[in-house]
Amino acid sequence: MSEEWVDPTALRSTAPEFETEVGAALGRADGHLQGPPRQVSFTAFSMVGGFLAGAYTEALNYTLADLDTKTTLLHEFRQRLESTATTWETAEEASTVETGE
Repeated sequence: MSEEWVDPTALRSTAPEFETEVGAALGRADGHLQGPPRQVSFTAFSMVGGFLAGAYTEALNYTLADLDTKTTLLHEFRQRLESTATTWETAEEASTVETGE
């Protein structure tokens, strides 16, 4: 039988750090996509590349929407880490055997 153990204090301190660091990476990605890639216009694709221009625009829009979703999920993930820490503490307290001294 294996024994699982979680340090709720460490989990709580990791949650905001995780959100901050991953959030910063997502923010940088969004910043890169909002820059020069957003400035590409239909005329850059020539007459033959009209279909490519449409695909490029849709792919860029999808990626930006996906980054927004990831940012929302990141906040939820932080909340769930904190909830896990609380649940673990509660379970530990409830399952601790006390001596009847």
